[in-house]
Amino acid sequence: MKMKKSILLVFILLVSLFLAAAARQDGVDLRGQYKSTMGDMMNISVAINSYILDHGKAPQAESISELQVLLVPYYIRTLPMQDVWGNLYHYRIDPRANEQKWTVHYYWLGSGGSDGIFLGFNQIGDYQDLNGQDLIIANQRPMFSCKPVMPLRTID
Repeated sequence: MKMKKSILLVFILLVSLFLAAAARQDGVDLRGQYKSTMGDMMNISVAINSYILDHGKAPQAESISELQVLLVPYYIRTLPMQDVWGNLYHYRIDPRANEQKWTVHYYWLGSGGSDGIFLGFNQIGDYQDLNGQDLIIANQRPMFSCKPVMPLRTID
């Protein structure tokens, strides 16, 4: 009887260790997925900035598909269209930029994160729990990090 209890106890301990390791691995994978998505968004942002240098304004596009037509192959060889979770990236420019002849052309790139639900470009700040959080870049500057980040400009 003692032997069965010992085996059961060892089995429960091993299952607990396996589940703890799996949960930790999920967190590591999620961080890696966020880093990969942020890397793609930064590459897109570099291509947009190159476009701005040549044209004096941000690309006039209302979607990532329209942006692709303007950037490939001159500013980026291939434009990532989706984040690592298979969700299309979001792109937006400030519609007031051309009206007011600004010298800085505001644009935003976004990802809906692991849950695929993008809550809009007005989100700023920090968060520790990556699960389901959006990623946003404004003018090649991440608007999400592990410490507070001040926005360059928010839109209504």
